[in-house]
Amino acid sequence: MTKTKAKVDYNLENVGVSNQQFSEQVEFLWELLKERDSSVNISHKEMPAYEKHVEFISSNPYEEMYIITNSVGDYIGDLYLSKQNEIGIFIAKAYHRQGYASTVLKDYIEEFFESFPTQVLYANINPGNHKSKLLFESLGFELLERDKTQDVYVLSR
Repeated sequence: MTKTKAKVDYNLENVGVSNQQFSEQVEFLWELLKERDSSVNISHKEMPAYEKHVEFISSNPYEEMYIITNSVGDYIGDLYLSKQNEIGIFIAKAYHRQGYASTVLKDYIEEFFESFPTQVLYANINPGNHKSKLLFESLGFELLERDKTQDVYVLSR
């Protein structure tokens, strides 16, 4: 999927073992995982072994998973949709504050609801990750529930 918006150009590249770039994708996702701040991350507090990471990605754990590339083909982040309609995005630090996260999410959400108008989307966010909460709130997500480890946001149309 290729998108061009006023602010940023990007592509979404499917992640999967059948993809020719799979080993390159797995390596990028590993590097991206190392950039995550464990204090605001809900999926892990410690880095898994590389072999466990490869095993996880190879198991096709998501309904959809994409590598986000910029207009020149650089890998800049990832986007996923879980089998429970939980959406997540992570942009590499070098590409923060350039409009990628908001643009990619806005486009993806729009296409999701065109295809599945009666479904809902969820975003699980660490309570300390204020930037992420502001991003999802700006896209219309509303706080559904809160506990010690995560805030659950919901979006429906």
